[in-house]
Amino acid sequence: VVLSHLLIGLSILSVLWWTFIRLLNKKQLVTRMNVKPWLCVALVVVALQITLGGWVSTHYAGLACIDFPYCNGEVLPTLHFDKFNTDLITIHMLHRIGALITTLYISLMLIVFWCHRTLRKTAIVIFALLALQITLGILNLFWLRPVSLALMHHAVGILLLLSLIATLAK
Repeated sequence: VVLSHLLIGLSILSVLWWTFIRLLNKKQLVTRMNVKPWLCVALVVVALQITLGGWVSTHYAGLACIDFPYCNGEVLPTLHFDKFNTDLITIHMLHRIGALITTLYISLMLIVFWCHRTLRKTAIVIFALLALQITLGILNLFWLRPVSLALMHHAVGILLLLSLIATLAK
């Protein structure tokens, strides 16, 4: 129930943000540059990663692995997909694997953005948000997930999503 509330709330926020940006900008800057497919995939990847993060949060799996880059001393612990909804280590590691995939994809997208002079500022903002998100995620482990840091991690994830939506809506 909590995860569905998170996803519905973020969906409503995303639609409202998209509408707001579209009303402000009448020109189609991004679609002319042929980066729209990159942004659409990035939105899906980030939305899936936010879903995994919400799954970690609702199952209190944030401290299932308390070291980094290892998980309780193992590079890749045994993942129990048959108990994926109850095994906290599996839930936690799926979020970490998702973070790796998200980071790799967005980094590739940002290289493409950098090639378009008019998208360089956008690339810098998205890169800064991504770097901050990764840093907050790792610090959450080292400092045993203080509430303030966990909230910042959630907020930056939402800002990353909204920045992608804003770029796509331009």
